[in-house]
Amino acid sequence: MQGSFGRHSLNVLFPLVFEFGIQRHSAASIHSRVIRNKCNFNNCCHPSQTRSQLLKIRTKSARFSRRSLPKNMSTSSAMSMSKFNDWLPETDEVYCRLKSMATEQGGWTESTNTNSGIKPKRELFTRVETDDGPVIHYALFLHEREMRLCGVCQFGLQAQGPPDYVHGGASATMHDSITGVLTHGAIKERCVTASLNVNFKNPTPLRTAILIEASVEKIDGKKIHLKACLKKADGSRVYSDSRALYVSIESKLREIEQRSNGKI
Repeated sequence: MQGSFGRHSLNVLFPLVFEFGIQRHSAASIHSRVIRNKCNFNNCCHPSQTRSQLLKIRTKSARFSRRSLPKNMSTSSAMSMSKFNDWLPETDEVYCRLKSMATEQGGWTESTNTNSGIKPKRELFTRVETDDGPVIHYALFLHEREMRLCGVCQFGLQAQGPPDYVHGGASATMHDSITGVLTHGAIKERCVTASLNVNFKNPTPLRTAILIEASVEKIDGKKIHLKACLKKADGSRVYSDSRALYVSIESKLREIEQRSNGKI
């Protein structure tokens, strides 16, 4: 069995090793290749730029999508004037549309806006930032009475899974976040996620405005059932949808707090 397992492992690993060219390069040769790349960059870039900055520029240039640029703006000029993950013009267009709708219809409040410059009171996974800016940029509007939520988001380069598309875990993170925001805003109780089922309908593109929708389907005692989806900005394509179950732990937490205060 041991010999068979070893042969099987090699059969699986060899194509991967061949694909990435690892079998041809030792650690020393890889290091020397990086140094050569640095020299090549120094020949065409400003001498004051550091190696990490140069490598970052190469990564940005390779991944920068022209579909995210405003008309009549080149890649180089856009990158020189802003961070790579900055709030996109198309994201701002969707945001303004939603804000106008919220004002006209009434009952809507803006609960979150990562582009406002206001930092959250505590660290949040969805608010992680790099030198390129926020990994996930988003703005959410909440209608408490109707128990609905809408918004817009965009995923930065660091949320990448397949080339030029969002990692499934990043999409699931947004589904968990928006259903959590809606639950807290509509129920006004402390709740936790009991289950989250995400269906990936179509690949979600990076650096593109994504329309967000979520709603409470029903409340059954301490259980809150919700649904959500991430769509193309014009609503013509669903990238992913989800069903979530939240459970209120408010009564349990109050009991624990009372015990700790000596009231029980």
